[in-house]
Amino acid sequence: MIKVLYFCKECDIALKALKYIKKQKKYALQGCFISKTDKLKKIEKFLLKHNVKVFFKIDDLKQHFKEKEIDLFLSFTNTIILEQNILDISKKAINFHPAILPDFKGVSTSSHGIIAGIKQWGASAHYMDAGIDTGNIIKIKKFSLDDLSVKTGYNLSHYTWLVAFKILKYIVKNFDLKKDFKNYKTNGGDYYSNKLLNNIKEIDLNENSDIIKRKIMGLWYRPFECAYVKVNEEKFYLITKEILEEISSLYEYNNPKIPMGGGTKTLQVVR
Repeated sequence: MIKVLYFCKECDIALKALKYIKKQKKYALQGCFISKTDKLKKIEKFLLKHNVKVFFKIDDLKQHFKEKEIDLFLSFTNTIILEQNILDISKKAINFHPAILPDFKGVSTSSHGIIAGIKQWGASAHYMDAGIDTGNIIKIKKFSLDDLSVKTGYNLSHYTWLVAFKILKYIVKNFDLKKDFKNYKTNGGDYYSNKLLNNIKEIDLNENSDIIKRKIMGLWYRPFECAYVKVNEEKFYLITKEILEEISSLYEYNNPKIPMGGGTKTLQVVR
C-alpha cells in the first residue's frame, strides 16, 4: 500500500479529487491537511466519516509523522507553502498548479493570465521542492481560451482546476514509488502575487481600451474586489457586457414585475 498525505483547501474540486484517491485500492490515506476552510467544511466531514486524520496546523504534521514515513504527498488546491522540513516527511511530493509552468508561477495566475492577454492556458503537475512552483515538471495539459464562454479570472481558474483533476487521475493511476515519472526542468517564467493584482485594480481611463477590458475581466474573481475607478475617493466598480450577461443568467424572470431594458419583467434570484 502506498501511504498518501493529501493537501488541499476546502472546495468542491478538492473533495472530488480526495474521493477519487480514497477509492484507489493501492493507496492508504494517512491524513489530510486543509489549508483554507469555508463554512461548509465538506472535506472535513468526509474525512471524519472515514476516520481519516485531519490537520489544520503545519506544526502538527511535524509532530505526527517521522521523516520519510509518508510515501507520497499530493498537493491539490493547497494554499500553504511546504518548507523542506515538511517535505522531508514524504519520499515523493507532487503539486498541481492551475497554470502553465514555468511561465506563471505563484497565485491568482488565472487573473494575471487574462490581463496578460494569453490565448492558451493549462494546468501543470510537478515534483515539489523548497521553492514556489519550481520543481521538475511532470505533465502539462493545455487548452484554448476559446473553451470558455466568458473569459474572467474566476471562470478560467474554475475550468483550469477541472483540467488539473484530469492530470491528478493520471498521476494517481500511474504512480510508482520505485521510479519517477518522466520529468524535466525548465528555467525562466515569472512569479505572480495578489499584491501585484491589488496594485492594478484602480483603472486609469487613459489606458488603451483593450488593456482596460482585460483588467476588468481578469480581476472579476468572486468574492474578491474587482476593478474600479475612483471619483472623489469613492470607488465605483466596473464590469463588462459579458460579465453583466453572465450575472443575468443567474436570475430568473417571473413576478413581481420590474423594468428590465426592453420590457417589464420579473427578477428572482436563484439560490
